[in-house]
Amino acid sequence: MVKKLSLCCKRGFTVIELITALALSSIVISSVYYFWNFLNKHVYTHARHARFEQEAHRAAQGIFSSINKSSEITEWDPQSITFISTSGDTNKYLYDSDSLIYNRSAIRFSNKGLKVHSFKLRDIDENMINESQHLFLELSIVFLHNERDTVTIERIIRSTKPKEQTQSFW
Repeated sequence: MVKKLSLCCKRGFTVIELITALALSSIVISSVYYFWNFLNKHVYTHARHARFEQEAHRAAQGIFSSINKSSEITEWDPQSITFISTSGDTNKYLYDSDSLIYNRSAIRFSNKGLKVHSFKLRDIDENMINESQHLFLELSIVFLHNERDTVTIERIIRSTKPKEQTQSFW
């Protein structure tokens, strides 16, 4: 005796069930895809900004270090500073509207989009009578990256006063 199986007894999926499963899986996959792209974009943006900040801090540290190690600051104004290095050489940083110049050469950075947007010196104790032999200046450097991101770095510079500005009591 052979029994015939009817269609109602076969187990399987209907077309509606397959379409529903396909629609749900495509929604899940597209959500994961868009979340992954969103996450990658933000990771890339933050990594780029971190590299920019690191380069700006490295450059600023080189500038501050060379000035702090100097034996004397001979002259300064809000846009430039001239100092004598420990080896006896006279060095100068000058900011002219679009670049920072060190000893007549524009400073170039390894990061192509990085540039100095502002370079300002301010005498901290210009309103006080400072009888010491030391000069205290605040140096503020603003770096600009790809015309969008900025980083401002400020430091205090302590150096020996120029001889013509040193106050004497005798």
